[in-house]
Amino acid sequence: MVDAAIALLSEFPPEQITTRDVADRAGHHHRFVSAWFDGKVGLFQAAFDQLGNEVARSLVFPPTRDGINPEVVRLVHLLNWLVAHGSPSLVGPHSTPLIDRVEQLYIDQLGISVEHARLFAQRIVASAISMVLFAGAIGVQPADLQRHIAFELRLARLFTADQTAPA
Repeated sequence: MVDAAIALLSEFPPEQITTRDVADRAGHHHRFVSAWFDGKVGLFQAAFDQLGNEVARSLVFPPTRDGINPEVVRLVHLLNWLVAHGSPSLVGPHSTPLIDRVEQLYIDQLGISVEHARLFAQRIVASAISMVLFAGAIGVQPADLQRHIAFELRLARLFTADQTAPA
């Protein structure tokens, strides 16, 4: 069912997908969505978790594409839907594979401490979310992401140089 939900999410926004749509695509009765996932929110949370892990595994450093990866866009829209529908798994401590992966890239590639790498990772992920959901409101285009990433990397390199400079 999760794979069916992910496939449908590549074609439609979450609000246009019903549990019947997912069940039909998966070849199951729609009542199994409630039984197995406690409803649409639970099913989409499982899809979000799987997509987040897939996107995290596919990240390269530094990013080489212009614009925002369509998988990231799909993940952000799903995150937005889950937040709007009160997904309980997004409240309090929870898994953050995308931020964890970006954090590890900052550590491995730039030698930034774990504490500061986490902050940089959160900034860059927050920027991507903002660009997907609020591009018009903040005056950016998805193609601007490369410039923003380059800027963030420059800040990280300057930060690293400042941290290692003799006092």
